[in-house]
Amino acid sequence: MFACYLYCSAIMSSIHVVGIFHTGVGDRHVADSRRVAVSIHADGLEYVHNLSRPLDVPVRECRPWFYRNDHPSLSETRININPVRYVDCITLKRREAIQSLIDQPGRCLRDAHDSINFVELEGRDLSEVPTPMSEGSSWVLINNGEKMTACVKEIEEAQPSEIAFDMEMYNQSMYNQFTCLIQLSTDAGKDYVIDVLAPGVWEKVTLLAPLFANPSIVKVGHAIGGMDVPALHRDFGVFVVNAFDTYEAARVLRLKHTSLASVCEHYGLRSSSEYATLKKEYQKSDWRRRPLSEDMLKYGLYDAHYLLELRRLLVRDLARGELWDDAGIGREAEAQIVSRALAATMRKARDIDHGEREVNDKDHWKTTQSTDMSDVDGYYTPTEVSIEVEECKQGGNGGFDTSLARKAGGEREERTSIFRAKELRMNCKLMKVITVSQDRCLALWKPKEEPHMKNALLISFMRRAATGDGKWNDSHQALYQRLVDWRKHVALTQGVVPTHVCPLDLLVLISCKRPDCELNLRRLSYFLPESLNEDCTNEILSLVRSSYEEDEERSHLRVRFYTDRSRRVQTDRAKCKDLGSEKDETAHVQTREDDQSHPLRRSTRTKRSVGAKEPSFWKSAPKHATLAVPFVALGALVLFDVMRKKKN
Repeated sequence: MFACYLYCSAIMSSIHVVGIFHTGVGDRHVADSRRVAVSIHADGLEYVHNLSRPLDVPVRECRPWFYRNDHPSLSETRININPVRYVDCITLKRREAIQSLIDQPGRCLRDAHDSINFVELEGRDLSEVPTPMSEGSSWVLINNGEKMTACVKEIEEAQPSEIAFDMEMYNQSMYNQFTCLIQLSTDAGKDYVIDVLAPGVWEKVTLLAPLFANPSIVKVGHAIGGMDVPALHRDFGVFVVNAFDTYEAARVLRLKHTSLASVCEHYGLRSSSEYATLKKEYQKSDWRRRPLSEDMLKYGLYDAHYLLELRRLLVRDLARGELWDDAGIGREAEAQIVSRALAATMRKARDIDHGEREVNDKDHWKTTQSTDMSDVDGYYTPTEVSIEVEECKQGGNGGFDTSLARKAGGEREERTSIFRAKELRMNCKLMKVITVSQDRCLALWKPKEEPHMKNALLISFMRRAATGDGKWNDSHQALYQRLVDWRKHVALTQGVVPTHVCPLDLLVLISCKRPDCELNLRRLSYFLPESLNEDCTNEILSLVRSSYEEDEERSHLRVRFYTDRSRRVQTDRAKCKDLGSEKDETAHVQTREDDQSHPLRRSTRTKRSVGAKEPSFWKSAPKHATLAVPFVALGALVLFDVMRKKKN
């Protein structure tokens, strides 16, 4: 056995310093089972039982639609167009469709489907809806390409009017996100759990794009502007057109808690405790884990199973105040009166424009004197309707008397409980929710460049180097910048997110340790990222070797500089001996001897022989070396003064 186990994760920092092979062992999701295995041999970890490879992004199989450079639609249509321009064109087209619904939110309510019956929905809640995975519910797991194709075909043939959706994602940071699971629920009563990481599924998810872009189908979600809409756009090129966000509806209704589990509990969900337990355990779970457990699938179904019924209940409560409650009866009657008065005014204006009223001057003045003076200015004010309004205002419910308000309604003496899309479009609260929901659909993916200079590991290395406790110089920084640029190039070539190529932490370790072979590279990370194939590994090692070569060149230049300087000093001294006479040389030597014997003259510069040239050393020496001479002389004088006092 070449490996040993360490039961303390704090030793990891020392492992990087020593440079031994190390990796994690055990299931990280099981308590007290996670260990660190280390070995001094490259093959030592192969003998470790329960060795777990870190969960990684399947980069080659799951390339995001936004970053791809080989879209299938381009090859099918044989259009020679830049992939970036293709993505921009599709995004612009869908954005305009969403913006048109924001400008005219009434179009989101469909005359054939959107109606509400207050009598039928009175007292209704989520307790009547069967729980996921129960006998009364129908669901299917999509875990291969054939099932995904059949799923889309089945939904299209059912011609749904509503689709509920939710997503589970791996979200390490805002620069490292990707979809792991999609849950769908249709008004036909069937739920779908799509495992997008299963073989052959990722490429087929784009088949959902026409369904989500169809404005006649309402897409229901909860807090869709957070991660759902950007992820669908980034990973699959799916745009959500005509959505209803239950989170925004809960906010308009001013519910105390707006999370999906809390809203479901507010509307009488019987299994709310089970839902809350599953949410607490799996909401922030690593959804890259495979196979998916039954509880994980059940939690995913919970997020989409109740959304369609929850939309009906929220629409009921949003429209209740103005259309059904007694407080809204007076406003309804008053709106009808104003509508009748406006219609009469428009009829009068139309008659005048077409010249259908022929009134002579005499009869005209008689008519105007016998009618209400408010008709003279061209506006119609029905006297009998005004009297009805005054009679209705008797301080009853909301300032109106209910019976008189119904009488003022004319042909509708009995209130109807069914309201069509035409009446729902006049509801302020409902239209506010719909408008904000469409605005959330514009929260499309925007590429964000990860700030490599703000990496936490890099900052720690630089701080340690500043205090003298670590090693990080200009060579390491230059290598790190080259590795970051290399990562961008590889991501652009492969059509993936730069973070999925290689994490910045590994680039920082490579820049600091500068491994010269793949074996030393595995000392930093025993399991390299999946995207680092043999070619990428060779490119990294080539950049490291070039960094070493540059250091050698700098070192060689620095040594050669000092060697040349000493050689020049010797040459200058030889020239001084050749050009000076023996008398001058003797006087020069005698002067040096006198200077050495006299302490006060040791710091003074000796007189040079006549005709001797100034040594080139002083010309080529650095400025800081020349400026240091006075300080050296001052130090010598201080030392001499101390020695003299000690002698006395």
